[in-house]
Amino acid sequence: MAMRKVYSEIKGMKLKEVPGYFKPMLSMGYLKKSVQRGLDNYHAKYIETDSIEPLFHVCFGGMIFSYLVALPNERRHLEHKKHAEQHEPSTGLYCPWAGFCLTALRREPECLKWWIEQSESALLKWTVLDSWLATKEL
Repeated sequence: MAMRKVYSEIKGMKLKEVPGYFKPMLSMGYLKKSVQRGLDNYHAKYIETDSIEPLFHVCFGGMIFSYLVALPNERRHLEHKKHAEQHEPSTGLYCPWAGFCLTALRREPECLKWWIEQSESALLKWTVLDSWLATKEL
């Protein structure tokens, strides 16, 4: 609706006049007034009418926020899972808790280095290194 209003206002302008139309809208005072007007409209629409919708907004907003916060960690896990699937877990010692194949790590030390760099748990890092050293033929 607001875009339709803006479009109808700039439709008849020349190209040189368009920046002059948008420049006052980018000032700090205009932005503060716009935010305040939006909050006032929200308050009048939901708070004063004793609506349940603000509770839904908080719940769904919190759910979306928590998903976005957890997304980098989940992507890291998916990347590691995809990397681990390149190795055959049936050929040697596979630790599903840590998500690595010791035989593959013995063959490819750069995978061990990559896994340690990606891991956040110090205990898990030492467990992996200890297991890897135990299977290493000296």
